[in-house]
Amino acid sequence: MEFRVLGKLEVLRDGELVDLGSYRQRSLLALLLSEPNTVISTDRIIDGLWGDDTPTDRQNALWVYVSGLRKALEPDREKRSEGTILLTRSPGYLVQASPDETDAGRFEQLLAEGRALAETDPDAASLVLGEALSLWRGRPFEEFTYESFAQPAIRRLEGLRLEAVEARIDADLMRGLARELVSELETLVREHPLQEHLTGQLMLALYRSGRQADCLRSYQTLKARLGQELGIEPSPPIRRLEEQIVTGHQAVDPVPRARPAFGPQPGLAVRGYELRDRLGERGSGVLYRAFQPAVGREVAIKVIRPEIANDPDFIRRFEAEARRRA
Repeated sequence: MEFRVLGKLEVLRDGELVDLGSYRQRSLLALLLSEPNTVISTDRIIDGLWGDDTPTDRQNALWVYVSGLRKALEPDREKRSEGTILLTRSPGYLVQASPDETDAGRFEQLLAEGRALAETDPDAASLVLGEALSLWRGRPFEEFTYESFAQPAIRRLEGLRLEAVEARIDADLMRGLARELVSELETLVREHPLQEHLTGQLMLALYRSGRQADCLRSYQTLKARLGQELGIEPSPPIRRLEEQIVTGHQAVDPVPRARPAFGPQPGLAVRGYELRDRLGERGSGVLYRAFQPAVGREVAIKVIRPEIANDPDFIRRFEAEARRRA
């Protein structure tokens, strides 16, 4: 089984999507997946699913949804048994799922792995954190954004996602990718104008790209926002960064970047995309992690080998693959 909550709620059994039934039944599964392997009381479930609504018999309705979910999740389980996934445990129910069976669990595992690699191997850290972020398909518990039961899990996961983005950018700055990060960081700072760490990363990227005036302007913008909206001054770490930039301290000097042996160089723009990391050769071309500044998203880009780019057989296969992807 695979449970996906980093976007619209989905469950896959042997790679096939499971029909989870009505919205209320899906809500029950989402509520239980917000805290997997944890018993959630019947009272809390009823309050989360119905709130102030007062159907005639909420307890009976809950039993119907539990039965429906068990049938959807484990259609081959023995009759009158609860199966091995949605379990009855006093005083309520739980969904049993290992971290490997949930996209949120895998994301948190990869985030921890990427953090552990950051100081010793920024190249590996960037790839691992990029893999963690690739698990996201939208907002967590997307269809339950306005349900009170989902709010704590949504806030926690979105906070972790931002931490993963910041950690990946830290690793990329250590790898010498300052110029390639500017567009992405400008987008992130617009989305999170009071996040000091993001502004600090933007300042470093701008400074190392030879844009000292823009770098100091970013600091002044943050300082003004913090003063106007929160009535506080920037924290000591970002004030120290501003001082190091003004004095040209060696701690903020540009980091040299290793160049790949062949293929387009990361940093080039390819029709509106900025190539980031060269991930390796994949059959018909070279695969890169890239960024699309126009919409502020990360993408994968394959640069096709010139000797096959106009081959009719290749073009037919390419068009078929594009249709499948779409």
